[in-house]
Amino acid sequence: MTGEMTEKYDFPRYDHPVLAWEYDQRQPVPFPGELEWHLKYAALSGGPVLELACGSGRLLIPIAEAGYQIDGVDRSNTMLNRLRTKLTTHDEKIRQRVRLFCDEMMEFVPDRKYGLCILAYNSVQYLEKIEIVNICFHHVFSLLQPNGYFLFTVRRVDLSDFPNGERVSFDTWDNPIFDKEKKLSVGSKFIHRVDFTERRIINERKYRILYDSGETENISQVSYAPIIEIPEYLSIVKEAGFVAQIYSGYDERPEDGKSREICFVCGKR
Repeated sequence: MTGEMTEKYDFPRYDHPVLAWEYDQRQPVPFPGELEWHLKYAALSGGPVLELACGSGRLLIPIAEAGYQIDGVDRSNTMLNRLRTKLTTHDEKIRQRVRLFCDEMMEFVPDRKYGLCILAYNSVQYLEKIEIVNICFHHVFSLLQPNGYFLFTVRRVDLSDFPNGERVSFDTWDNPIFDKEKKLSVGSKFIHRVDFTERRIINERKYRILYDSGETENISQVSYAPIIEIPEYLSIVKEAGFVAQIYSGYDERPEDGKSREICFVCGKR
């Protein structure tokens, strides 16, 4: 089959087998210090651990390898299937520590309480509205054991990074990634625009998949991320019942207003 087919998909962001594969090529392993930071609080809490928006297991699998019982929740069953496939290469003892659920993070109702809940690198943006963030954080509080921990990380928003209100954060459109096994290539481009009126970032993701048959599939997805300042996050976690500390990075340096990542440690007290 040849020619071009253009479609828009109404599915969770990575609930497409090719886009899930492409995501894994961009972010296959934890960021420096990220795993160690989460394991520190897994040890302090004793587990079990809950990871919301766990994706294909970038953090979940090494946490299970470290000996912790962990449940993973993601709205994309395609990403969870990639995680399941990865687990088949691991020892049965590790696989038995893992349970996976396809669900919305603010609606997930488990059969146990957790010592630690994590919402890793900027996944809070998937919630799209500050009101939904508030609902989710209240829900997380209800899922934790007494004295449990909730860790989340956000990427600092610097509006100076948006000349003319726009920036491109990732671009392989003209230099696509190849999947030799499936005989296809994926070019992608992520464009971010500031909506000052709604106080949000409009994220447009464009993908062009070229199959070995000659067919081209174009996919365009739009999502929204609320612009939430640190005092607002602190207000939300306090209202949910947490006592929070904030750090500039996974090494827990005092907040300096400059780091790329802002790390929140929220304790249920």
